[in-house]
Amino acid sequence: MAVSPTWAQSQTGGPKEPHEAEIISQLKSQGYHLVEREKTWLGRIVLEFESKTHEREIIVNPNTGAVIRDYKERLDGEDSDDGALDRFYRLFKKDRD
Repeated sequence: MAVSPTWAQSQTGGPKEPHEAEIISQLKSQGYHLVEREKTWLGRIVLEFESKTHEREIIVNPNTGAVIRDYKERLDGEDSDDGALDRFYRLFKKDRD
């Protein structure tokens, strides 16, 4: 189910910091929409997005605006060259084969 960023923001209280609004705006211009916004027990902000082809999770430090994690995964479940973890896993696996 597609959820509009406006609806998602109204359900979560919207962006609390200007850097959150900037991240949401940038990803919206790339074809993503905000699915969920959560706060971790450490106070970090978790923003979950979807596009037609990918899911993306961005974790932000609300005090500094620093992006702690930016993970992107294809919706079709295929391997992707988009994530550093994917590249690391493939390199690690080659060393083990």
